Amino acid sequence: MRNDMYMLFLAIITLIATHGYESGPIKTEQKPTISVCTLVAQPAAYVGKEVRVSAVLISGSELSYLWDDSCSSNVNPATGKSDLLYPEFDEHRYNGKSALNKKLHKLLTKHQKAQVTVVGVFIDPGHYFGSQLCCRYQLEIESLESVEAVSGQSANSGGKVTVPQVPR
Repeated sequence: MRNDMYMLFLAIITLIATHGYESGPIKTEQKPTISVCTLVAQPAAYVGKEVRVSAVLISGSELSYLWDDSCSSNVNPATGKSDLLYPEFDEHRYNGKSALNKKLHKLLTKHQKAQVTVVGVFIDPGHYFGSQLCCRYQLEIESLESVEAVSGQSANSGGKVTVPQVPR
């Protein structure tokens, strides 16, 4: 019996030495950040996939969307409409009680916009939807990684939130 315990101990030590041992939480690989511009320009490559996006979340009384000032144009030449990305918070996976969510709510209440990094599933419903048929795509947000105030007068607002005109 004592010999069996000794052999088990040696097997465990050998296993640890052979495969390494790392204390602490298991590290997961972070997804690369994809821009709103890339999602809108190449939607087929991302539909149904989990993506990490950094953008300005603009939220007004009738409309919320993710915006990126670096996009050359969010207007789809085929339709003449803006290909906006609508943020939908996944009620089953998103933690609405987190400190980051409270910070986001505070910034949106005060400034109607915030710089965010989010992870979610990119969805193409196949048509425009939302208020004034504003949005072409949806991001079903599962987690919020960062929230910051928007610096300066960026984010398509000139200091105030404007809902883009969507041609009919």
